[in-house]
Amino acid sequence: MFGDQLKKHFLDLAGSWTCDDYALDIRYVASRTEAGLVVRHASIKLNPLRHDRDLGLRVVALGIEAGQVQKYPTSKQELMQVLSDAANGIIKCDDLELRLPAQDNCDQYSEMSHGDNWFFPLHLRVSSKPQTVDSPDSKFVVDAELRTLTPPFDGIEDLVNWLELSPDFSGGRASTIDINVFPPVDLITDKCALSEGVLSCEIHAHPQFNVETLSLAIRCAPSPDLNTRAQIAEAITWSPPEGDRRVGTLRTELPDSDSVLTLLSIGHSTVRRQWFNDPARARNHLHLCVNQFDGDYRKLRNSLFESTDAREFERGVALLMFILGFSSALPIGTESPDVILSTPIGRIAVVECTLKIADLATKVGKLVDRRSSLVKSLTAAHLPSQVAAVLVSRQPRDQIAIPADELTLKNVVLLTSEDIERALLFTRHMPNSDAIWASAFAFQ
Repeated sequence: MFGDQLKKHFLDLAGSWTCDDYALDIRYVASRTEAGLVVRHASIKLNPLRHDRDLGLRVVALGIEAGQVQKYPTSKQELMQVLSDAANGIIKCDDLELRLPAQDNCDQYSEMSHGDNWFFPLHLRVSSKPQTVDSPDSKFVVDAELRTLTPPFDGIEDLVNWLELSPDFSGGRASTIDINVFPPVDLITDKCALSEGVLSCEIHAHPQFNVETLSLAIRCAPSPDLNTRAQIAEAITWSPPEGDRRVGTLRTELPDSDSVLTLLSIGHSTVRRQWFNDPARARNHLHLCVNQFDGDYRKLRNSLFESTDAREFERGVALLMFILGFSSALPIGTESPDVILSTPIGRIAVVECTLKIADLATKVGKLVDRRSSLVKSLTAAHLPSQVAAVLVSRQPRDQIAIPADELTLKNVVLLTSEDIERALLFTRHMPNSDAIWASAFAFQ
């Protein structure tokens, strides 16, 4: 989709999602120039729920200005104007105005084209040419000044981390504005369940959202015929609006279903895809064993997606692979892989896990060396020497900086947050770790 088409598509969808009384959040890091503020990196988020804390901020240090603007409630007309300006490389809100460098020659990109996601907020990235490189001396001066301000920040890295931005001060990357619009309706997944042949769902909607434009479809498994696929939005019972939301509930009988895929959409745009599994009908005894003591994998999911403890992440990866039929071990010591996996016929995988993007290159090097030394030892002992090297990162695939062809060249398998989600869906089925190993850990 070309830039103008992508921009129009995004704005059309945003117009069908956005309502009066949405919350607006703008975060930015910019250069202060004679022509005004020039964006290095900025984000704009539209959310149906009001902000739970006041995080408004404006920081000026040397030639840098950074800040966060929160506005609620905001009319749909004002929000659409903010989005339209931002799609053209300009941020305007009250007395704040910023522009991308070379604002008349912007590129557009969207993550909405990634169809294999589970949650689909609207997204548009607008970018233009990189800015000039900052001297190391200027960064030193900015860092020192930021430490003396109120509120204080421990240098520019601390400030941009607080704002959850990633401006480039080396001049190598384009300046960007990332725009996200979150949906006015969504499944409340921790209040949805498939149990004893009944699917129960709770859905929250913005009080001014027209629920007639919503569709909710299901695809059941096993699915021997087309009767296991249906549209069920008409079965939702909606309560009157109360406060900042309207609640819908649904109960429908699905007596022959082990699992149900729900598909929530607004018009022709997808909001969420979500599987719900009946815990009593799993075909994998290992899933039942783990689920018995960790209902709905709450602790496992926390270790895989939330915990900041690297060892906890490694334990989560090892447990997930155990449920999928691997024998898994967490070696002791710093000279070992994070996890070692084995299949029933003796295939091995050495696994390195990382929470940080910066660790990836180092981890790949370790994987290649450790796989090589293990293959030599197994070969010398006349044992099967099929050894895979697997790098597991919590980050989404589009945030991984290592080129795919480099991983292919080194024969390293990369598993990202999307792969972990798919693997969790596989845990209910009969485990076949050898098939997973042979497919290079492609959970399809």
